[in-house]
Amino acid sequence: MPTLVAFGDSITLGVRQDGSCREEQTFRYQLQKRLNAELGQAGPWVIENAGIGGNTTRDALGRIDKDVLDKKPHYATIMFGVNDSAMVSFPDFQPIPEPRVPLCEFRRNLEEIVRRIQAIRAKVVLLTPPPMSARHWLANTSPSYKGRDMNWMFRTYIPSIHEVAEVCRVPLLDVWTRYMDGGHLNDWLPDGVHPNEEGHRAIADMLFDHLQTTMVDG
Repeated sequence: MPTLVAFGDSITLGVRQDGSCREEQTFRYQLQKRLNAELGQAGPWVIENAGIGGNTTRDALGRIDKDVLDKKPHYATIMFGVNDSAMVSFPDFQPIPEPRVPLCEFRRNLEEIVRRIQAIRAKVVLLTPPPMSARHWLANTSPSYKGRDMNWMFRTYIPSIHEVAEVCRVPLLDVWTRYMDGGHLNDWLPDGVHPNEEGHRAIADMLFDHLQTTMVDG
């Protein structure tokens, strides 16, 4: 029975209290359903949710043993960055002078996360998070973002995700570019940061295509 742990923040968690995304609409659920329908020959796939809202890579290292390593999954997806790069505190969203997790620490943390999961021989898939859009409520209310591109700090973190993937020799699925190039920011991110069903489907499709290729190639 193949198992996959989806490790991340509220984007991985997926479910929104405002009803904009239900469990069956998350990329985790959509991916599991498609894997079982098309690649379930080795037994039913089980995808574990290890997404927690507001989490940074610093938080992730504090729970990686319980939420990922102890489960001994065959695969693990890793998607962090939006909260690390945030120029507001959490959970009160007050302006702060520096990102919640400095860029150098973010890169170091992310590499440690990848290597610790590799150490249990799980296959790691690293993902860039989706970008934010001007629909985010902070765009017009927070001094950290008002009058600026919502991604002004966030985009400086994306190259580090690419670098970690290269250094650790793990596949990278570039969700950021998929959203940006597709012109779907407003369609897929109703609140400016959390995907709806269509946005999650795009992520699920990218993961399915990768896993299908991986299994075919052995």
